[in-house]
Amino acid sequence: MKIFVRFGHDILRNGSFTGAPGTLLSERDVIESYAPWVAQELYYAGHDVMTYSTLNHSDDAYATANEALMAGIREAKDWGAELFVSCHANSTDDSSVSYSMCYYRNDSLSKTLATAVSKAAATTLGLTNRGAVYKSGLAETSSTMNMSSIIIEPLFVSNTSDCQKFLDVGGEAVGTAIAEAILSKI
Repeated sequence: MKIFVRFGHDILRNGSFTGAPGTLLSERDVIESYAPWVAQELYYAGHDVMTYSTLNHSDDAYATANEALMAGIREAKDWGAELFVSCHANSTDDSSVSYSMCYYRNDSLSKTLATAVSKAAATTLGLTNRGAVYKSGLAETSSTMNMSSIIIEPLFVSNTSDCQKFLDVGGEAVGTAIAEAILSKI
């Protein structure tokens, strides 16, 4: 299967990061820690994997967050991806909110993957599992995507306890658990 793994959010031309700043960890810290393991495990399992990140590539810098997001989606479509996996971390103004979840495109494989991924992240981190959540209006899970797609939100960077659990467990464990959940369903 052709799997496109996007390291969610981007560094823009002006140097700002489009993700959440967090408490102990920023969203960037979390993504850079677990996303490479997701991609690696999927690749080692024999899938054709493409990663996409502007975090470490200044030549890919964009002016706006939407421009960067649409460039990633376009890259996945041009490559012919069958599955789009977008790696993120959640944030909210309420620092007590804590759970794992995964958004999905409205198709059966996406929902199945989101359910398994959210459970794997929650179990690995010792968090509540909110599960698969369908939300219209997200570009990465819209009906215009011609592939199954999920947006992984394993923890809240706005919650100090979530961040500490992530630090204790580590990005490798979280990324590997997420990849194994995906592999179990494709």
